[in-house]
Amino acid sequence: ASPARDRGPVCESWLRATLSSPPAFQTQYCCVLTAILAHHRTFGRRRQISLVLFELAEIGIETGRLDMAADILQPLARYYGRDRWGPLHYLCLVRLAYCLRHLPPLEDEPAAGSPHYHALATLLGPDLKPHRREHEALLLQDDLERRLRALPADSPLSGRPFLQAEVHLGPTADGVLSSDRRGTLHAARVGEKVPLRLTVRSHLPRSVAVTSVGAILASPADEGARDAEEP
Repeated sequence: ASPARDRGPVCESWLRATLSSPPAFQTQYCCVLTAILAHHRTFGRRRQISLVLFELAEIGIETGRLDMAADILQPLARYYGRDRWGPLHYLCLVRLAYCLRHLPPLEDEPAAGSPHYHALATLLGPDLKPHRREHEALLLQDDLERRLRALPADSPLSGRPFLQAEVHLGPTADGVLSSDRRGTLHAARVGEKVPLRLTVRSHLPRSVAVTSVGAILASPADEGARDAEEP
């Protein structure tokens, strides 16, 4: 008998056991995915690895293992963001936000800079706007507002991509205009008055009230020092 025929009863037995119940099928399916994941890692196929990991995270969500799913989705979301893979970045963050909404926060986790807040803020930012539907954006804003209402009024927020500020300076006495979003001014005399216009654009689906707006005036030396510190 050929080796293929010898393996027939074994394969049939494995298949029957796999299809005997939904939990048995899910267990074997996870084993298959783990083997596929190891294969892709051997050859460094990053995109295929990410897709298999996303499938494992979905299984974690379906079976209530939200902590496992969140552990997979957090680095996966960073990868999709760096890779500019917009649709999957959006979907990954939606699933991550769902997990984190139902998980208790860590003891040392800052509420205003938590992974849950960061996921919601990124989802409502301009980069992912082409990938979200209006009703989804409204639900995400509901989650964001619910989280912010639970914070003290003076809590600093770590990143606000859903609010975008643009600074317009000039003209100066020399007629120099600035169109830089950060408002970099290239020529001005000491004591000279320079007009400044600050525009705040909201990418949220519903209007919000901004109670205060501030601007920081920095010298080129300060700006260069800050840029040097960034990785």
